Amino acid sequence: MSIQQTFSREPQLRTDTNQDRNISLYTTCIGSRDVAISALRAGIDVGYESGNQRPPSDIPVEFVDWPFLKLQDDTFESVFERHLQAVKEDRPEIAVAPDVDGRVSFGRTLEAARELSKYAETVVMVPKTIHPSDVPRTYRVGMPCQDRFGDTPWQWPEYSGCDSVHLLGGDPRKHNEILKYWISVESVDTAVPITYANWGGVWEDGGWTYENLGYYGSIEKSFRNIRSEWNGFEKAGGMAKLQYDKPVSSYDVESFPAETLLHPDDQKPFPGRKYYYENM
Repeated sequence: MSIQQTFSREPQLRTDTNQDRNISLYTTCIGSRDVAISALRAGIDVGYESGNQRPPSDIPVEFVDWPFLKLQDDTFESVFERHLQAVKEDRPEIAVAPDVDGRVSFGRTLEAARELSKYAETVVMVPKTIHPSDVPRTYRVGMPCQDRFGDTPWQWPEYSGCDSVHLLGGDPRKHNEILKYWISVESVDTAVPITYANWGGVWEDGGWTYENLGYYGSIEKSFRNIRSEWNGFEKAGGMAKLQYDKPVSSYDVESFPAETLLHPDDQKPFPGRKYYYENM
């Protein structure tokens, strides 16, 4: 049973509308210019985890994530020095500070956050071994949402008293559930639409569907719909789309792949499946 299933409090439903909000939205890319452009065309800002390859230099980076898994193979100071250098070079809107997870002292994580704040507009601090309310108000509270890295460290209502929250990763379906708990979400990052695009998956009307849009078309439409859901249709991309040509891959104009590429449980082949089998 996940931690979210043990709540004793009923969720407080939001009463504001997306026309009242202006949520900052980001996705992380690993080196790919075309993936980054697909997100930018939808009005989504681009970022990366500092331990991974940065998108090409002509792509503006506004989000630099903390590579917490790198601590399994290296020292904190070495990982943080590379992280700090990446933030210095890009001067992003958001930089994520080292997780408060007990591997280093809380005092050292506060020091790291102060260093990062010199080069980023907003610093996100992720409380795991301290309560979300213990994060200084100088920083935005990070709420992990990526299930493959474990449950959110605290029950969702525990974040409702925070002035400003960033949703770290995860599926848009989960983000929609989190919003029922009156959490002051100010920014979100997710790369899930990039994964779903491998099978032609598109986020639309609060769920995943499949359309023959090709890999990059799927990414762009998903992010455009996500931005619209958060901030209203009139804020969903607009002029951003005109700044970049749509990336095109060889399989965008091809028919569905052969039946032999189907999983036994699939009803029909998806437009991204051929790319996935040939390139992943």
